[in-house]
Amino acid sequence: MTEKLVTMADLEAFGIRLLERVSVLFDKKLALPKERWIKSHDVRRLLMISPNTLNAYRLNGTLPYTRVGSIYYYDAEDIIRLLNEKKKSVMNDNIQRRQEELRITQLENKIGQTW
Repeated sequence: MTEKLVTMADLEAFGIRLLERVSVLFDKKLALPKERWIKSHDVRRLLMISPNTLNAYRLNGTLPYTRVGSIYYYDAEDIIRLLNEKKKSVMNDNIQRRQEELRITQLENKIGQTW
């Protein structure tokens, strides 16, 4: 058996290929339907939320809807907007948490220097 050295470049190339393949799989699984208007059960599946959460989104105006008879329809663009807003708030929460951790670390360092 011959041995082969794996370089950092090899690992990076492998990582990029792996991420591209995983991304394609996620895009296929989470892809929005081709229709512009999406029914409630499909919205719940896409957002992975309960019927009560979707109802709350309707009532508080988080997710606009159109009602025809007893069926609620949601615009695909509004769902994308909601997902982007949630993504930004999570990113902002993570940034704020990290800033707070840095402040605490700096205070601990100052306290340690004074003792």
